[in-house]
Amino acid sequence: MNASTARLENTLGNYERLMGAQKNETNTFRTHKPEIHNEFVEHQKRLNRERREDRELAKITGQMTAQSSEMLKDLS
Repeated sequence: MNASTARLENTLGNYERLMGAQKNETNTFRTHKPEIHNEFVEHQKRLNRERREDRELAKITGQMTAQSSEMLKDLS
């Protein structure tokens, strides 16, 4: 296995890990009045985390594209 293939494999593993984490996320929202504020705070935290994950996924997808190109160059 050459270096470009190993880098792509590592990046793909990171991508799959993040995608799996998003699938395991549950979207529950309680309606108990005293806890509404806490629920909104938790919801905002979840949204912020999802945005960070989305940015990381975009970065990793770009890396995979570049690494795939590099790997194809190495194979040719």
